[in-house]
Amino acid sequence: EFEKMPWPLVILIAGGNVLGYAVEKSHLLEMTAQLLLGLPANVWIICAVSGLIMMAAGSFVSHTVAALILLRLFAKVGEALGHAKLLVMTSIIMCSGAMPLPISSFPNLNTFSVENGEGVQYLSTIDFVKIGIPCTLLAYCGSISITYGMSYIFGL
Repeated sequence: EFEKMPWPLVILIAGGNVLGYAVEKSHLLEMTAQLLLGLPANVWIICAVSGLIMMAAGSFVSHTVAALILLRLFAKVGEALGHAKLLVMTSIIMCSGAMPLPISSFPNLNTFSVENGEGVQYLSTIDFVKIGIPCTLLAYCGSISITYGMSYIFGL
């Protein structure tokens, strides 16, 4: 099975590590932190915007890479607001919910590589897009509402 993996997609996921390095060295994270801290001092609005950022990142790079790149940023912004745990929790739920492409997560990639007896893939990229976009939007709504509310209830 390992030899049958779609290597261009595997290399694309591995390229996310290089992307993380480039984002860090370009100071893009510091600029994003300033953008978030420049928003109105409403924790829900900052959670909503950070969820959008995580949704975009988690959709186009693997969840692991998105978390490695962005969670430190959200922890710093949340700490400045006095709600580090809340911002990290809502962001990580969104990271896990971003799934519109085969490259979004390893399970997506693994599923994308499954073939029938004739070597034809069961799923195509458009299949992921059709189901993944509505699921990702649903995860976004859940991460900024249900997770946000539960985090407040449990004191995060």
